[in-house]
Amino acid sequence: MSSSSALRMMETLAQKQERAYERHYHWLQKYLHLHNHEHAVTADSSAQLPDEDRLDEALSHPFVRRSLMTLKNVPAFYSHLLELIAQSRRSEETRRFLLALTSGYGGMPPIEMRAHDAVVYVGDMLAFCFRAFNVEADVARGLLKFDGETLNEDDEHVVEQTSDVQTDTNTTDEDFGSSQPITATELLVQSMGGISRPLKSRILQVISTLSRRPEDEDGESDDGINDLDEEGASTRAQLSQLYEICGLLLFYSSALDRALLKVQL
Repeated sequence: MSSSSALRMMETLAQKQERAYERHYHWLQKYLHLHNHEHAVTADSSAQLPDEDRLDEALSHPFVRRSLMTLKNVPAFYSHLLELIAQSRRSEETRRFLLALTSGYGGMPPIEMRAHDAVVYVGDMLAFCFRAFNVEADVARGLLKFDGETLNEDDEHVVEQTSDVQTDTNTTDEDFGSSQPITATELLVQSMGGISRPLKSRILQVISTLSRRPEDEDGESDDGINDLDEEGASTRAQLSQLYEICGLLLFYSSALDRALLKVQL
């Protein structure tokens, strides 16, 4: 076989492989419904799951995770798909949080039903967000840490071959300025970013209410001493609630730091 024939064969094989990766890339987008942020269509075994849980089920499926690992050979496709997944997860987690606040989620009553009790209200919001954080941490670890799982010999051979053949393609992608794939931590940060604004605004509103001093009533009162006693009792109750809320924030901050370390390992 002449060298020109070998080069043509290699070029043909490279073109076919490029088309195969592109079809694989578009298939994953369609399977996960990432463009319109709809929920994933999963196997028959998960057909009874609620719509909002189907994407979770799809992303945890070994086949989807292995498919993403295969796309690592084309950094441009891999990076863009991870960004789409992060955007979809962000929209879904934000929707779940707002639903939990106003209508209830997962069989629980609406969180805002307890807005009159500042400590319970803040605690319920933080607990919901921490549970969501753990779910998203598991998703991020599963998607980006799949390389560490045990592969059989055939899988390892295929991954090595595709990595070797795609060396030139990866170099070309870098020449065109393709960004590096996001890390598990960055995926987690993007997924949970939509919750931060509604959570922050509600906690600040609670703190602002508790920090407000009772306004002086117009006119003079004959029982001024009683008024002072009531104001003192109210102030002590507000300070106690503020102290408890600070404790909750410190507790969940520490818990989030520990959970984040597991993602970074």
